[in-house]
Amino acid sequence: MNNNMKKYLPKASLFLAAGVILAGCGNDTKSTSPQKDSSQPKQTESSNTSTSSNENTELKTLKNLSKDPDKNDSSEGDFDLVGKYVKENNDEITLEVHGKQIAIQKKVSFESDKKGMKGDWQDKQVVVEVSTNKAVAESVKPTDKTLADQDGVYDRDGDEKEIIGKLVKNDSKELTLQTPNGNKTFQKTHDFELDDEAKSQNKLEDKTVRIETDEHGKAEELSYSWIDQEETK
Repeated sequence: MNNNMKKYLPKASLFLAAGVILAGCGNDTKSTSPQKDSSQPKQTESSNTSTSSNENTELKTLKNLSKDPDKNDSSEGDFDLVGKYVKENNDEITLEVHGKQIAIQKKVSFESDKKGMKGDWQDKQVVVEVSTNKAVAESVKPTDKTLADQDGVYDRDGDEKEIIGKLVKNDSKELTLQTPNGNKTFQKTHDFELDDEAKSQNKLEDKTVRIETDEHGKAEELSYSWIDQEETK
């Protein structure tokens, strides 16, 4: 080996040492990176679980307050909740149900149906449709009792009427309803019938029912709904 080669050996050793140090740093970086990434999904999963749990609790509360027989049937898509209208804003609607005020988040496509209603919503009995799977309100509308006038009429088509009231008397020829203006007696048509819900009741007297009358004022049909039995105090 000549003198010129010996002269460059120390520099070569320095470059080799620097390479080893850099290689070591590179290995350290690779080993720590996966640990940071693996921790992120755990935080997201925890957050989602918490949100889902809160939503399930709210939905369970709404279903417990509802007497809709289909409230646990997911195939229905929604269920009815009856209460007194308190207030609403762009994000939620508040009802008083069985003496308890409850705020329900509105769906983006939330609808208000005031057809046939006079005045504003305040303190009126309403029906809110709630999603079966999420604690969100889909729509609000007045109950037939809210729409009814002092004679119990809540809808009419010419001389034909739909009337709501408490059934006081019911025999083969006539029936009597109690309305704000007093008792009203109606003769039955020859083809008078009960709807399926009315037929399923053991006793209809003293329950709130609806009847449809023809152009002569005779009762054609009597129907029953659990919604009409709800009281708003």
